[in-house]
Amino acid sequence: MNKTQTTDPLLRLYDAPVGRVEVVDVPEIQFLMIDGAGDPATEPSYQLAIAALFAAGGALQTPARPLEGLWSIAAGPSDLDDVFARRDEWRWTLLLAQPEEITEADLAAALGATRPGADLPNLDAVRLETFHEGRAAQTTHVGPIEQERPAIDRVERFIASQGARPRGRHHEIYLSDFRETPAERLRTIIRQPLERI
Repeated sequence: MNKTQTTDPLLRLYDAPVGRVEVVDVPEIQFLMIDGAGDPATEPSYQLAIAALFAAGGALQTPARPLEGLWSIAAGPSDLDDVFARRDEWRWTLLLAQPEEITEADLAAALGATRPGADLPNLDAVRLETFHEGRAAQTTHVGPIEQERPAIDRVERFIASQGARPRGRHHEIYLSDFRETPAERLRTIIRQPLERI
């Protein structure tokens, strides 16, 4: 582990347990963000959004952080079976955490330098924004993304056991590189903001 990684203040938020749920207090964090809609398995804009986000992050030359995603459906909250069956209605925001010293001017310069050589029509959709998630429950799922439902159920049961309810959007943090890691070894943090009833 290099010096940048050992001094990364966000590391503790990327170290959720496997098989049990913990509560974290997520501070305000600055992210590169890009929005989209549809089933990531069939919607070409999803992969283009990932490429644009990483191109912008690479141009900024900031410490490598995992890809994150905020998820919801167009019609608003519903039961999980309904949500999983309506993938074409999913709304997502992909994120890459950035140091707080990065500015809008830095991003504009990075995009300007990247744009000429990049075949990324959505590069200008990348924005810099702060997000304060606050108190949340999280666990780590190991295995294919398509099999994360038991981990999501575990988080929701934990939230209910604490006399709380889910708040905000479902949050996933992709600790593994999909291109290089076998599906059975993928590690994904399942995070759900919560509030007291």
